[in-house]
Amino acid sequence: MFTLLLRLVHKHYGVQCTWMKDGKMVKMGGRFEIVYTLGICSLEVAACEPSDAGKYTCIAENSQGIEECTCKVTVNGKAQ
Repeated sequence: MFTLLLRLVHKHYGVQCTWMKDGKMVKMGGRFEIVYTLGICSLEVAACEPSDAGKYTCIAENSQGIEECTCKVTVNGKAQ
């Protein structure tokens, strides 16, 4: 089993991050967890599987505005 870890590093505190997968908000719980540590917002996906592949977007927002970044995630292997 592998854990997928996606990170957004920001220099300002007070940033609220929202994670999207293929245009839909990622629901926390189960295998999905958002972690904030020392200016890093991470999305952790435990025991990733092929269905976790797709386009992930992190939207970071604070009083200064909104920024987002996107990446494509590919998961190779068979679902168990």
